Amino acid sequence: LVVLDALPLNANGKVDRKALPAPEFGRVQTCDEQPQEGAQGVLEAALAAIWAQVLGVPRVGRNDNFFELGGDSLVALRLLARINKSRVLSVQISLQDLLEKQTIARLVAQLDMGAPPQPVQLLNAYAGPADAMPLFCVPPALRHPIDYRPMARHLEDSRAVYGLSYADDVAGLDSIEQMARYYADVIRRTQPQGPVGIVGWSLGAVVAVHVASLLEQQGVDVAFLGMVDSFLLDESFDPHGWYQDFRDFVLDTASGGMGHEAVNAMLDSFEPIRSGSDETVRDAVEEIVAAAGMGMKPGDIFQGIVATRRMNAITQEIAAFPRVKVAPHFWWKKGRAVAQKNALLSQFGGKAQVSLEVNADHQGIVRNAALLSHLHAAMRDAQARARARETADARR
Repeated sequence: LVVLDALPLNANGKVDRKALPAPEFGRVQTCDEQPQEGAQGVLEAALAAIWAQVLGVPRVGRNDNFFELGGDSLVALRLLARINKSRVLSVQISLQDLLEKQTIARLVAQLDMGAPPQPVQLLNAYAGPADAMPLFCVPPALRHPIDYRPMARHLEDSRAVYGLSYADDVAGLDSIEQMARYYADVIRRTQPQGPVGIVGWSLGAVVAVHVASLLEQQGVDVAFLGMVDSFLLDESFDPHGWYQDFRDFVLDTASGGMGHEAVNAMLDSFEPIRSGSDETVRDAVEEIVAAAGMGMKPGDIFQGIVATRRMNAITQEIAAFPRVKVAPHFWWKKGRAVAQKNALLSQFGGKAQVSLEVNADHQGIVRNAALLSHLHAAMRDAQARARARETADARR
C-alpha cells in the first residue's frame, strides 16, 4: 500500500491514474515491521544482489519475501535462471524451493547452502530396514550435494541416500585420486559392512569411478555405479575458464555507480589475470569488488576462486579411468554427442548395464523424473543381485 496526502486529479476532477506514484517495493516500512536485515555471508549477499536486479528494487534484505517484493511466477523463472547459471554460486534452486522458502534466509538455512561442508550428510528421511543398500552421491568438483536432494527424496521409500562433500583443505588437493581416497574413507566409515551404491554427476561421475575402484580393491561390494552425464576431458576444457564465470557473477551482482558498459570495460582490462598467480588474482578481485559496489567481502569471493582454480588444475590432469568390476549405468543429457558417449563407454570396454539419453539438459538432469524412475529400479535390481551374491557366498 502507498499512502498519499491527496489523490492527483486531472482537469475533469477525476483521479489521474498516470500521475499516481509507482509503489517502492521493499522501501516502505510500517510501524510494526522490523528493520530490514542485511544479507549475511557471500552467498546471501550474492543472492540479494540478483534478487534486487531481477525485481527492480534498490535492495533486498535476507528476510524480505520474494512475492511481497513484487515477484510472480514469470519473474521467479527469470530469477532462477540467473541463479542456476552461475558457476560461482554453485547452487541449484528449483521453483518449488522458492515457493516453499520465499526469503533468502530460509533458502540458505533450510537448504544448508551456506553451512560449512560436512564430509557426509543424510539427504533423506529413510526409516526402513537397516540392511537396505545405501546410495552415496558424489558432487561435481566442490559443489554442495544439495543437487541430489530430489533424487534422495525419490528414493526415500527404499533406502538412505548420502551426499558427500570434500571438506579437507583444498589447497592440499593434488589429484582426482586424492579426492577419491577421501570419499572412499568416508563411505567406509559410514557403511562399514555390506554392499553400496555410488552415483556421480558431471565431474562427480569421474570421481565416482575412482571411488568405486578403490572400494573394490578393499573388498567392498560396489553393487551399483551410476554416471549421470559424465564429464569428458577433451580439447574444449579451459582451465582458465573460471574468469568468465567470475565475470558473469560480477555483472549479475554489481550495484555501484558504474554502468553496465563501464563494468564490462573494467572486466576487459582484467582479462590477463586468468592465468595469473593467486596473489595477482586476489589484488584484482579486491579492486573489482570495490569498484563494482558488490557489497561483499573480497576475501570470501577470492577463496571460492582459489578453490575453482585448484580444481581446474587437477581436472586438467585426469588420466584414463581405473578398472572396475561393476558395470556402470550411464545416463546422458538430451543431444549429448555420440562421439563423447562412445569415448566414455570405450574406457569400460563397452560394458554398461544401461546407456540411456534423458530429455533434460545438463543442469536439470539430476532432477529429471525419468532419470529418477530409472535410478529407483536400477538400485532395486542392484540390491537384489548383491543379496544373491551374499547368499551364494554363504553356501560355499
